[in-house]
Amino acid sequence: MNQIYRLRQANPEGGTALVEHYSSVSIGVALFRGADIDSEELLKQADMAMYQAKQAGRNTLCLFDPQMQAGLNKRAALEADLRNGLEQNQFKLFYQVQVDRHGRPVGAEAVLRWEHPRRGLVEPGEFIGLAEESGLIVALGRWVLLEACATLANWARQPAMAELSLAVNISAKQLRQQDFAAQLQAACPDGIDVYFENVGGHVWDAVFPLLNEFARVPVCGLIAQYN
Repeated sequence: MNQIYRLRQANPEGGTALVEHYSSVSIGVALFRGADIDSEELLKQADMAMYQAKQAGRNTLCLFDPQMQAGLNKRAALEADLRNGLEQNQFKLFYQVQVDRHGRPVGAEAVLRWEHPRRGLVEPGEFIGLAEESGLIVALGRWVLLEACATLANWARQPAMAELSLAVNISAKQLRQQDFAAQLQAACPDGIDVYFENVGGHVWDAVFPLLNEFARVPVCGLIAQYN
């Protein structure tokens, strides 16, 4: 299947032109013997194997392995826990102090943790990837933004902390939300200074349209970093 197909295609002038089409295939295979498994379950297994073939780079064949089912079950359970964690307010921000070369505090970085009722304090590396894939990162990121801006507003009321900045990691998916600038303004209505740091090329297309929006946001020290 992985080959070039040359097909004739009609053109506006009434003639035909030779057009090249490329095709590849990802195949999932589920093996069975006898009637111990019904057709619906068999198709599910083949579908899981096909998904693994796509994950492996496409244009390949993958056999179903029972560990695939276990992995998918674990993923589904974690996603359900994530949704419940957002509803039950199980996430918490910790603040890592940033200092200048003289050791004086100049700000902090917001670090997200999940206070899971059974697993304890969960590091972001264990759930951020799934949050990105499932789309839950948008709601989670909005909560982080609200918490971070509330912390900044509290610092601004204390003379000794009023000049501190706060770095927050923002997902590219959240950044591409059409109302992101409005979210930022609503989160910190008293005004913020926004600095863009560590912006990868893959998100600059989303950053540029926001610059005019940020210019209209009243200007306290939020540094937006992108992951």
